[in-house]
Amino acid sequence: MSFIRAVKSEAGLTYEDLALLGKASRATYQRAASGRTLPRLETVQEILTLCGRKNLVADSERATQLWRNARCALRGTQNLPLPRPQFIADEAGMSRALRDLHQWAGSPSAGAIEAMSGPHRVPHTTAHRIIQGYALPRSERVLKSFLLACAAPPNTWSAWSDAFDRVATARTRRQTVGRTYELVHRLHLFKAVRKLTAGTDHPL
Repeated sequence: MSFIRAVKSEAGLTYEDLALLGKASRATYQRAASGRTLPRLETVQEILTLCGRKNLVADSERATQLWRNARCALRGTQNLPLPRPQFIADEAGMSRALRDLHQWAGSPSAGAIEAMSGPHRVPHTTAHRIIQGYALPRSERVLKSFLLACAAPPNTWSAWSDAFDRVATARTRRQTVGRTYELVHRLHLFKAVRKLTAGTDHPL
């Protein structure tokens, strides 16, 4: 990536210097800057940190956007339609929409989602469960961090929040109905037992 090469050049560091200061090998850093393959986002972010950028936040945002664009081009997902959260009605719909958003964003790895999810990071284990359809965000804060990681346009966030509330309300209503059914069933069973045992010398 030319941006990474420029950052390294401005810092006056060699690949050997990066290897001494960082967590990866010289070959890993050189490969990340070569442009021949798409590096892990975590590696790109580490290079920025090692190079001591003054505007680290702005450079990190730019690098993330460049990485995301490259990832989408590599995956051929740059023309996929953006999910429409206003049509989400239940947990299955929310799960499908989040997975569609993940694909729209270029299908970043769970580790990349953790790295891109902002100050309230989504753990990679949680991200993995969401993108595999095994779980939903536990809170609206987790949802918003996931939206940030997947570069969902800010003007869609309120629709996602509304969808989250609808799903939570539907879940609560379903749980209430289930508990009510169980209580009514037990009451009818109790009455039936009393009717059968009425007038008998039951040992209980």
